[in-house]
Amino acid sequence: MMIVCVHVGKTGGVHVHRVLREGGVDHVWLGHCTPLILAAETHPADRLLIGIREPVQHALSAFDARLRKQADWSPDENKFFARFPNAQEWCDALGSPEADAAFEFLGHVSLGLAHYFAGDYRSVLNRTWIYDTHTLSSCMRVMFDRIGLDVPIDNERQHNAAPSRPSVSNEARRRLCKQLVNDIEIYHELQPLTLTNQGAQ
Repeated sequence: MMIVCVHVGKTGGVHVHRVLREGGVDHVWLGHCTPLILAAETHPADRLLIGIREPVQHALSAFDARLRKQADWSPDENKFFARFPNAQEWCDALGSPEADAAFEFLGHVSLGLAHYFAGDYRSVLNRTWIYDTHTLSSCMRVMFDRIGLDVPIDNERQHNAAPSRPSVSNEARRRLCKQLVNDIEIYHELQPLTLTNQGAQ
């Protein structure tokens, strides 16, 4: 079985890649940015594999990941983080052009579920396996059961999803929700279809 893996940033993709490799699963690993429908059209595979993550947690984790990569910042990122040195200040300013720019250029913040699940993605869901970062280890167990291979022993993690480091107020989370309406709708549509929720079908 050949699996094409679409790597959504900040969904445990590095861990998934390692588990697949150590488990002897034949797979192609697509880097960040490739939408699911494009992967299906350009890479023949028995199955597609893609991860999802609760959008507010995803955005906060993505912001934090880029914040910690100061050595790699672009000129635009230097200006952005000078204005918004932490997630709380960023969220407090959402609705302004300066803060909203993060959804256009800032690392994984700008590549949410609406990017990966663009176009006619529903046409390929029947051959797509979806894992949720929140239940990553159990999703991997279900997937290996479907393939008929033993899951590598080190699939288990101390936490299924590392919590996003930034601590922000409830109001900040509400502001993010307003920005992430499309991603949240997609997440709620897909979450029941994850490997864990579908079981070993």
